Amino acid sequence: DILEQLYAHIVSTVKEHPSKYIGFSVFSYFTHKIVVELILRLQQAGLDDRIVLGGRGVTATTCDAVNDLLTLTPADLEMDFGDLMVKLNLVQHVIRGDGEDAVVEFLQQGSITPEPVFIEELGSHWPDYSDYDFEQYIWAKGQRHLSVTGSHGCVRACDFCDIGKQFGRYKFKDGVRLANELI
Repeated sequence: DILEQLYAHIVSTVKEHPSKYIGFSVFSYFTHKIVVELILRLQQAGLDDRIVLGGRGVTATTCDAVNDLLTLTPADLEMDFGDLMVKLNLVQHVIRGDGEDAVVEFLQQGSITPEPVFIEELGSHWPDYSDYDFEQYIWAKGQRHLSVTGSHGCVRACDFCDIGKQFGRYKFKDGVRLANELI
């Protein structure tokens, strides 16, 4: 099945390109099951000793669908996803809150602040791509591109969406700061 092929490809790629850490950005509650699926496959391949979770989904209550993969108690399903993954020894580190500073701190010091840290102003620093080998990346339609974060949150408050809850008030980068990042 195509999903199994995808998982096998991801595990194979991780094996071929050893790294100090394997990071997962857990966007929301709806990504919990696929994250567990991938972690279990990395575990089967012996690649699970350096997994780091981050993203807004680590602080969400664990998705019921994860129970299809793991035997969980009702109390487990009430836990934050990141805490449950640590309790079950599926991950070693969980970064909570905004990762812009926390990831850098973790990579430099090997430690994580246990309480979520949220940045108030976007753009205090931006990525340095000077050491990237862009030939190692797959590009959409052969075109190279990099993502730029110009804002967090949303100006709307739709009933069906949790972006406002995840990111709090709408924050955006100053136009000059954003232009400097692009240049």
